[in-house]
Amino acid sequence: MMSARCRLAAMEIDDHYSAADDAGKQLLQHARTFIGKYVRMTLAPNTRMGTIEDAHLDHGRVEYLFHHDQRFKDKLPKFYIYEDDFEICEKPTDEYVRMVNKLARYA
Repeated sequence: MMSARCRLAAMEIDDHYSAADDAGKQLLQHARTFIGKYVRMTLAPNTRMGTIEDAHLDHGRVEYLFHHDQRFKDKLPKFYIYEDDFEICEKPTDEYVRMVNKLARYA
């Protein structure tokens, strides 16, 4: 279920880019489908998981605001990534996160 904040961000995308060209509008419509989704980064799929909170166009390409799952010990600030950098996944269980955090202590 999409949070109120994510719904608002999705609506703001449409409002902010209302003057965008048709191609830009199509990209942003596609981007809206990812807002509020749980994803993992393809380069570090076991530890870099979180949600997409927002999206915007940058030089004709959509950038997505990634919010790292704060349950992981190695916390990251929010940052922008491209669609090629993530894939939708299920939110991991607390048990899985505890296991990853324990392994991180020994790395």
